[in-house]
Order: sequence, then structure tokens, then C-alpha cells
Amino acid sequence: MPSTLFTDAVEKYITTPPEERKKRYDSNARRQYDYKIRKYGKDAVRNLALIAAGYELKQNREIFGVEEMRVLLNAVVTKRAGEVTHRGEFFLALIDAIISAAAASAIRDKKEILTVKVERAPIGSPPFEQITYKNVEKRLKGIL
Repeated sequence: MPSTLFTDAVEKYITTPPEERKKRYDSNARRQYDYKIRKYGKDAVRNLALIAAGYELKQNREIFGVEEMRVLLNAVVTKRAGEVTHRGEFFLALIDAIISAAAASAIRDKKEILTVKVERAPIGSPPFEQITYKNVEKRLKGIL
């Protein structure tokens, strides 16, 4: 039984390194798997947003715990870190969400507000470990 919502075949495809995929799967099979994965991924993001917005807070905390979110965001952000985007829209969306949540929390709790300062800095090697399926899977097993 797969450890994800994917079938064993799709999970095997995802966990196979990209260069190895080219050897194991013909172009038609890769195209079909890639289509399924994009569709499943987009559906999963929509479903997670629906759960986050509509599910009770107690259950929401269990699903979107700090460590689960750390693993997810680290995997997504690290994967996208090398990508050149116009004005860094991807990262700005994350920062906007953090600022909005912090402001809402501060207003509700009437406490200090978290401020976020964004600065341009020279490019260096990112302080993240290399994100691979095995690293993510290992970290998730430790928290699930």
C-alpha cells in the first residue's frame, strides 16, 4: 500500500530521479504520469486550502501542525529557490500571507505584532538541506 494518496506506480515514478525516469519510462508514459501528478497536485492544494479555511480549529491544528508545515514549505520553497521569477512573486505571496496572519493574530489577541522586514541581499548558497523525496518522507515519518 502506498504511503501517499498516489498509486504505487505513480509514487514510484515520483520517487525515481529525473534522469533515471528518462531511461525507465518512454516519453508517452512520462507525459501521462506528469499530467496525473500536476492534476493531483493542483487538486491537493485546492483541497488543503478548503480544509484550512473550513475545518474546525482543533482538527485544523492537527492537520497543519508546525512541523508538517515546516516540511511542506521547506520542500516547496527550497525547490523554487533557484527559480528566477519576476519580482519574486512566489516568495512575496508567502510573505504577504505571513504578515496578514500575524496582523490578524495580534489584533485578535491585542498583543505585539510580528513585523517582517524584506531586504535584498547577495546571492549565496541557501541554508537548506537538499530537498529530495526521501528527506521529506523521512521528516514526515518522524512527525506522523
